[in-house]
Amino acid sequence: MANTIKHKRSSSTGETPDAADLSVGEIAVNTADGLLFTKHTDNAIVTLGASYAHPNHSGEVTSTGDGATVISDNVVDEANLKVSNSPTNGYFLSAQSGNSGGLTWATVPAGYNDADVASYLASASSVGFGGRITADAGIDIDNIIIDGSTITSNTHLNLDIVGDLRIDVDGAEVKLADGGVEFGQLYKNSNDFAIFSSVSDGNLLLQGNDGGSTITALTLDMSEAGSATFSGGVEVPNSGQFKAASSNATKYVRMYAGGGTGKSDI
Repeated sequence: MANTIKHKRSSSTGETPDAADLSVGEIAVNTADGLLFTKHTDNAIVTLGASYAHPNHSGEVTSTGDGATVISDNVVDEANLKVSNSPTNGYFLSAQSGNSGGLTWATVPAGYNDADVASYLASASSVGFGGRITADAGIDIDNIIIDGSTITSNTHLNLDIVGDLRIDVDGAEVKLADGGVEFGQLYKNSNDFAIFSSVSDGNLLLQGNDGGSTITALTLDMSEAGSATFSGGVEVPNSGQFKAASSNATKYVRMYAGGGTGKSDI
């Protein structure tokens, strides 16, 4: 005949053994609550198989159980976060109808998925944004690409401004280049405005339209220390002077007109 071992037990709900009821390591059972008890070496009664209590966590939570979590002051539990179905790529979490606080995976409504938004932006005559647009990879507008400090266009770039155009550069230099090779500069030299030809021995030309033909009114020859060549005459206004000086300040040629009488000094 088989022997039956019975532990100390109680069938009263909520009843627990006292330290005097058990020896160290001895087990007692409450059949009404479904709980086991044992006596620890420090004589304390320890409950084994206690009812599950939801843990509280702060910060990142990783759990394989179905228990509730409390993150800081925001309560996240099965009453207000429940995903009841399996997702499909591209789905989003939506509030479950008829289940207060519950969530379910759902398809993106028509007009809100990536393809719909892209189609809308492509066909819209204008789109308004209430805040700043951040595009770290650059912005492509028709044939213009804006990326960082560079604006690139594969054709002409026109600036049509109702008011004035002001170029304010703290470096005090506006550099002109063709194919990446610099050929000229506009810059501030102390209190003077300077025009610089960057190419070695590259002349400065002052050109204009003379009756439909392009003419070079003035050539400054950089290979000759800026020797000036005028394509036409040089006029000196009344009371003005044309003065050609040598390195000796006392030796010069001066021509001037005043009171209708032409004079020249050598």
